[in-house]
Amino acid sequence: MRTRRGSASEAVIVVEDVQKRFKDTHALKGVSLTVHRGEFIGLLGPNGAGKTTLIEILEGIQKEDSGRVTLLGRSWHDSVQARELRAGIGLSLQESHFFEKLRVQEILELFASFYGVGPDRVAEVLRLIDLEAKARSYTSHLSGGQRQRLALGVAVLHRPQILFLDEPTTGLDPGARRSLWNILNDLKREGMTMLLTTHYMEEAAVLSDRIFILDQGRFIAGGTLDELIDANGGGYFIHFRIRSVSGFSKAFETKFRGKYMSLTFDAKTGEGTVHVSSSTAFLAAWPSFLKQQKTELLSLEIHRMTLDDLFLALTGRSLLEDESAKEKEEA
Repeated sequence: MRTRRGSASEAVIVVEDVQKRFKDTHALKGVSLTVHRGEFIGLLGPNGAGKTTLIEILEGIQKEDSGRVTLLGRSWHDSVQARELRAGIGLSLQESHFFEKLRVQEILELFASFYGVGPDRVAEVLRLIDLEAKARSYTSHLSGGQRQRLALGVAVLHRPQILFLDEPTTGLDPGARRSLWNILNDLKREGMTMLLTTHYMEEAAVLSDRIFILDQGRFIAGGTLDELIDANGGGYFIHFRIRSVSGFSKAFETKFRGKYMSLTFDAKTGEGTVHVSSSTAFLAAWPSFLKQQKTELLSLEIHRMTLDDLFLALTGRSLLEDESAKEKEEA
């Protein structure tokens, strides 16, 4: 997990009280955000939270109804400043399509010509994205991970000051995902400011300096991972399964009142999760309680509060479950 960096440095993205409506949908309800130079920001939220709308406003695709948005001290509403902004940002999307009959190096050279970038930079980017061995390969012969690395290479050819990453590792295997993380860490060390949307909690936790959670058009949490977890109770989650007995939840509340933060329990399956501040203190009393209830413990797992736990507690939904539901709707 990263710590906060750049808090005293230049603000390169400023969003102040931004509102956006689409007919009857109030997509953004007074959103504010400041990103400093060199920061890596993770933006999370359930489907329909307003993430896409916010990102498209930052990229100049949508216009806010009210509020103020500046990037690099410039506004998309000024035509001269908008041209300067296009040269100052980069976009790496969830899925990119390239000409299948062009080779990797030819793709980079093509986009380099749009930006007025020379061959030295093309060679540098080939090394950065670790595709030197594939420079003469047709794009149609690349794996999914290689194609995403090529897309990232195209996005950073012109050395943008701000890079937007829209779910760049979706659909990649763990190895390809971590390979892309390594490249992003290299870019961060170079001082590039990045804003990431992702459905992978581990990705946001590993890469981000600060994480912001958007839900129903508003930011409901923001800060470093440690700050977010501490602000929401921290502690441990204990997942258990017992031979179900009647009245378990009521008996649990009576026995452990004031010693736990939340309990979910399914009487049909005997499965439950309890959130506690101290696992040691809770587990010391757990066996005798189960004996009193005349039930048997079938399984037990313990882990510290994670970003996934936090997201579920704040939004009532798991991010991956939310994405799975979206995919089913689209199928």
